[in-house]
Amino acid sequence: MRVVQPPLYILWITTFILLSLTLKPAGAAPAATCPGVTRGVCGRQCTLHVCRQLAAFYSATNNISQANGPWDEEGGWELTSSRSCEQLLPAGSTQQQQPAYCSWFGISCCTAADLAEGACTAIGAVAAIDLPLNNLNASISDKIFLQAVQQLHACGLTTLNLEANSFSGTLSDDWGSLVHLQKLDLANTWISGTIPDALQELRNLTQINLSNTWLTGSLPGWLARLQQLEQLNLGQTWLEGTFPAGIGSLKQLRELNLEATGLAGVLPGNLCQAKGASKLLQLSIRGNALEGSARVLENCHNLVQLVRAWQQQQEQQQQQQQQQRVF
Repeated sequence: MRVVQPPLYILWITTFILLSLTLKPAGAAPAATCPGVTRGVCGRQCTLHVCRQLAAFYSATNNISQANGPWDEEGGWELTSSRSCEQLLPAGSTQQQQPAYCSWFGISCCTAADLAEGACTAIGAVAAIDLPLNNLNASISDKIFLQAVQQLHACGLTTLNLEANSFSGTLSDDWGSLVHLQKLDLANTWISGTIPDALQELRNLTQINLSNTWLTGSLPGWLARLQQLEQLNLGQTWLEGTFPAGIGSLKQLRELNLEATGLAGVLPGNLCQAKGASKLLQLSIRGNALEGSARVLENCHNLVQLVRAWQQQQEQQQQQQQQQRVF
């Protein structure tokens, strides 16, 4: 019996299809998931998972050396160095009892009231980590640190405040996976590099503070897509370029700080688009090379701070003009 072999190109196509179904792209990471959440409650499996991610976060940011000491305030986090999460979270706890980690320093957990308001997704999971000025030290590019943040985010983390700690590294595209994040603060750190386009996926952000860092590159135009933004603080960085015209479309924006960057050009005429409708309260643009008339601010009726700063800038320009006339 003669065996008929298929043409070579058929074998190539079949092999390609099989490989495409079984292989993942190099570097591709599986999406973070949160196990053990039932009807909005972080159950036993979930709380253990959250505890382990907090332990990984603590280990990754508590790099003690001659240059770096321990966290200034630990308040429970240090227990993960000597005890397992099974020991820290004994079985048999009722749903009315918050997990032990909810009382640790800088942690806020999701409550039934928070869940009812839509502020979090799983009762008993971590909703916020607020650890500013606490001597944390790590790279935000560190794989263990970033994976812990991603896993905590999958279980409901919406606030991450790490301002004024010894963080370095760059913002990778992986930060764009934190799509439920509402508040992100990495100000007054040593982070560098550019702001990745992946961050435009963080459509739920209400506050972002990356000021006083070593960020470079252009101010991204996609900031206008973050329509929930109330506070945008990118001042005292090495960003440059022109003032993004689309920022005028951010209807919820109350605070805008772009001072002491490398911005040039003019303020966009649509900064406060509709007369009387703008919620902008604070606008700081000092220390830039912006030009043009202050009349673009005439519809910003709620401003309480920057009108004076703009006046100071105008007065300096007038003084320079007068000096030029004298000479």
